[in-house]
Amino acid sequence: RVEEREALMDSYLHWRDESRAVAESYRNWRSATRPDRDGAFDEYLAALDREEHAAGGYRRAVEQTQRA
Repeated sequence: RVEEREALMDSYLHWRDESRAVAESYRNWRSATRPDRDGAFDEYLAALDREEHAAGGYRRAVEQTQRA
């Protein structure tokens, strides 16, 4: 049970970090100069993908905790 709670907290913290990275990459994209905008947008999309993956891991950890 302790391991499940630790996994839940780790998953939450990972998701939260990735969510912050999305916000930061969005700000970078929005403030990028025209020559840098495409690369900044690609970084934003990659951050969204990582955040989605982390959210899925957090969801699975919550579901496992609820089943216990």
